[in-house]
Amino acid sequence: MKKIIALFLAIISMFSALSLVACAKEPETKNTNNILFNGFENFEKDFLTMRVVNWDFGSASIEYDKKFVKFGNASAKFNPVSGLFGTGRPIIYIPTYSARYGYDYTDFTKTEKMSAWFYNDQDEIKYAGLGLQIDKIINHDTISCAGRTPAMRFALAPRQWTYVEYELNPYYLNCNSALDLSNVLGVYVQFDYVDPYRDVSPDIYMDDFRFHFSDTPVVGEDFVLKTDAQNGVWEIADFEDERQFQFMSLGAADKSEYQRASVEVVSASSIGTTAKSGTNVLKITRRSCASSSQSQSVILSANVIAKALANVGKDALDNPQNYKIVIDYYNYSPVRQRAGFSFTANVATKAAPTWIYLNYVEPYTWATFEKTLDWFNNLLYDRITVEGEDRKSTYPDLKEEYAYLYDKTTKLPAKEDAKWFTDFGGGALNFSLTGMSADDRREKYFILDNIRIERIDTSATGGQA
Repeated sequence: MKKIIALFLAIISMFSALSLVACAKEPETKNTNNILFNGFENFEKDFLTMRVVNWDFGSASIEYDKKFVKFGNASAKFNPVSGLFGTGRPIIYIPTYSARYGYDYTDFTKTEKMSAWFYNDQDEIKYAGLGLQIDKIINHDTISCAGRTPAMRFALAPRQWTYVEYELNPYYLNCNSALDLSNVLGVYVQFDYVDPYRDVSPDIYMDDFRFHFSDTPVVGEDFVLKTDAQNGVWEIADFEDERQFQFMSLGAADKSEYQRASVEVVSASSIGTTAKSGTNVLKITRRSCASSSQSQSVILSANVIAKALANVGKDALDNPQNYKIVIDYYNYSPVRQRAGFSFTANVATKAAPTWIYLNYVEPYTWATFEKTLDWFNNLLYDRITVEGEDRKSTYPDLKEEYAYLYDKTTKLPAKEDAKWFTDFGGGALNFSLTGMSADDRREKYFILDNIRIERIDTSATGGQA
């Protein structure tokens, strides 16, 4: 009898354990600290309020097949396709406010994260991304770089549901610009490139899109940049923290989404190379533009550079000739590519200088960009009278470097006060990728890694760089 009872209890324990494991696989979503933003149950309310951000998207439809419904009676079925010229990433914008349907979720000051479920009905991994849209989207021409956060990208396993979360840390969200988190006008869902002429649009389903809240405004955890003062190295971005993709914003020759590059943090080994620092790198993916003369750019926050300069300290201000910014970049493509770097001052009230450094990089080759902080300071005045081709004779080492002012009528400070780069807290780094032919549909890639400030060893030169 005791054996029978023991066996019975063992069976009960086994099923209890299995029940606990099954529950642990799915996060708790039915509590007072979150709301169902979009359950994709009502076609008019949940679908007709969406807007296409690209020139085209493909299709979005309501799905009732229970295999593809995680909760409730319906889900969203997306068949993304890239738009005009087949160059864009398919993006759907969902407004957070509707007077007609009586909801207003625009205040994100207490929003800790977004979550959703995706079902990838393919035999290979697909990707989806979530991001915030600060500007209102009416059509594709209303997009602006400053009005949208980079998308957090998620891998969707084949033939199953995948739960995703995007932590909304204000320090990362605001590192590019002071986003008004009390008035976030929408969120967006982004998919990877799908060539409308060569690829089959995947079936990807989405359900149970939620916002999660705290009781008080979210403060978040400030990002930390590594410092090694003993060896004279201060990190700007090395991408070991995957959240550093949010240090970047995306630019283009015009406002159209199809011009944009995309960014993601990946392991260097996954692309067959070795990182210059740690194991991760920033991968930039680009495709052709409408015109081969139009460029795509990835912009590193001026606020991040200012923080790195603050970590270096006062000596960088007093002796800018003894410090340099160093950037390692890699052409992860089978063809030669031309890349450029530019900086813009961190203040608009003084002067807004920018300059461009252009360089051809051979296939699968690392290159390094480095210039002293003093060099940036002096450029402002040197370029007023020396520009374009004449600069080559003045600065023969610059090769294909040009400089210009946004507004030549800007009142400049006295030359002795012209340390605009160091005094004004640095500037934004713009990594510019020159245009590709609209007929060239191959994806091309660049890698950025180990962006840093280094102290120059002046022991052999009597204290001068």
